[in-house]
Amino acid sequence: MDFLDLDLGRTYYVGTKLTFRSAFGARGTWIRQRLYSSFANSVNLTEASATQKSNAWAVGPRASLKTNWNIGEGFRAYGNGALDILYTRYTKLTDNTSMGFVNAATPIEVTNFSQSKLGYLRPHTELVLGIGWGTYLDCNNWYMDFSADYGFQVFWNQNMFRHLTGLVAGLVPTGDLFVHGLTATFRLDF
Repeated sequence: MDFLDLDLGRTYYVGTKLTFRSAFGARGTWIRQRLYSSFANSVNLTEASATQKSNAWAVGPRASLKTNWNIGEGFRAYGNGALDILYTRYTKLTDNTSMGFVNAATPIEVTNFSQSKLGYLRPHTELVLGIGWGTYLDCNNWYMDFSADYGFQVFWNQNMFRHLTGLVAGLVPTGDLFVHGLTATFRLDF
């Protein structure tokens, strides 16, 4: 997963300790997904395996708000939020599934499905909460900053694997793609 963001924003004070940065711009993403799964049923001695792939790119407008609360002594708490509306183009969707008996030489059923050039409009949301500490060094010639935050992103209806499988594939809704995790940052400005 790769991102390219372009934005134009302005930072301003809301009180003496709180800053906001509102911005508008554009976001581009490239998402490559792979799913390898296998299943074995000991009751009727069947097994199945599936390999699914999805490649997509997306582009669209983005709005964001970054907040920064200066607590004092160099400490701060911050929260960021963003919303994008992305035109998503799936360049490759494939599903290769085989199912058969455990001791059989050849599978009973083999399914190969491929689809490309599908376009959808998808929303994307992003939230980040974190804390940080920074200080100036060497008579304000250097600035050192440490921060840690937890980010959470949702790409709504991005997961097209459910679209490819199932007897009623057109009736089964696609799944959301969630990305989350902890980010620790050290920055040195000179």
